[in-house]
Formats: sequence, C-alpha cells, structure tokens
Amino acid sequence: MTLVMADKPVVRGPVQTNVLAVQEQKATQIADRTTAKMKSIKAESEVETQGLYQSAQGELTGQSPVVKQYKTLVNGYRSLKGSVFRDGKRKDIAEEFMDSPESTQLLVKLFEDESWRGEVFGADQAEARVYAIRMIELYTKSHGPAAVDEVVQKLNDRLSQSSLSGGHLKDLEDLLRVSIRAKGTAPMDNLDHFLDQTGFIASVRSAYQKALWASYWGRVDDLQQLQEQLMELGQ
Repeated sequence: MTLVMADKPVVRGPVQTNVLAVQEQKATQIADRTTAKMKSIKAESEVETQGLYQSAQGELTGQSPVVKQYKTLVNGYRSLKGSVFRDGKRKDIAEEFMDSPESTQLLVKLFEDESWRGEVFGADQAEARVYAIRMIELYTKSHGPAAVDEVVQKLNDRLSQSSLSGGHLKDLEDLLRVSIRAKGTAPMDNLDHFLDQTGFIASVRSAYQKALWASYWGRVDDLQQLQEQLMELGQ
C-alpha cells in the first residue's frame, strides 16, 4: 500500500509577511513608474512626429526641428555676452543656422507672423527677432547679401498679402540696411536693380526710404533723387 503525504500549509510569521508586502509594494511602484515613463516617451514621440509632419507640409511649429535648432542657437548666442571669444563663436552660430535648408522659411515666418511668433517664442519673441537680424548680418559679412536679399524678397511677398504693422516695417528696414551695407554704393547707383533684388512692393516704401537715408545720409542730393524715384513707384 502506498501512503500519500498531504502538503502541509505554509505558515508565515509576521516578519515574512511584512517583507513580502514591502517587496510587492516596491514591484508595484516600479511597474507604475515604468508605465508612466513609457506613456511619456510615447507622448513625446507623437509630438515630435507631428512636428516633423507639419514641417514636411510646410508648416512650422514649436516642435519643428529648425525651430528647436534656432531656439538652441539663440540661447548659445545669448550666453556669449561678455565673453572675449564671442565674435568668433557667434559667427560660428550664425553659419550653423543660416546654412540650414529651412533657415529662410523660419526667418520669413519669424518676421511676418506676429501671432505665430508670440505662440512659439512667448516672452522671448522680441529677442528672437533681434538675434535673427544679428545672425543674418554676421553671415552676410562672410557670404555676401544673397541670403538677406532672399529673406527680404520672400518677406515682401508675404507682406503683400497681409496687414502691415510698425514691427513689420522696422524689421524690414533693419534687413534692408544689412543688404545695403554689404553692397556699398550699388543700391544708390542702380536703385532699380536693388529693388528687383529685394522684391520691392509699394506698401513698404517707407522702410526702403528709411534704410536708404540711414545708409547714405551724407549724400543729400543723391538721396533726394532716390526718394523721388521711390515715390514714383506703385503710384
């Protein structure tokens, strides 16, 4: 005859029970943190994917790679204030940004769309504009005026379809002054060619007048002639 021994119930003492409870609690906490982390990663991935998609569709958002790049470079540009090496390093920053394929698109959007600028840059929107002009100027000194002329031309095209503000005209004036400084007397010697290069539209005439006056203030007679030429355009 075979005897079958029944399993004895496991009896745990208070200490074992507490240890197991603590271990179970820790395991639950780890699982919860892992789940939360995975959800966070998924959410960030979805936001990034949406940003890439919108960028590919021609839309720029705060999640677009070129916008993120610009914000990072602006922080780097700002951090060099007071550094003895700031000129060289800021030139490198300008080169890195302006060589980006989407830099012109971002700059035009930055200068033209005030509501978008406020949404993306918030309290730093004025600084974003100022540093953009400085980067363009640094880049122009090494590479000539082609890049700034392209920005002005596309900005004028956008402004021809939207309402103008004082901010638009001031930014455009600053950009035109960068272009004029790079060209010396060429805009004065051949105004029509300069206007063609920058996509002149009559509604922004005042920005051109101020930029030319600030650049050639010592040549009053020539300026008077330029002003008359500008006034005849778009009449």
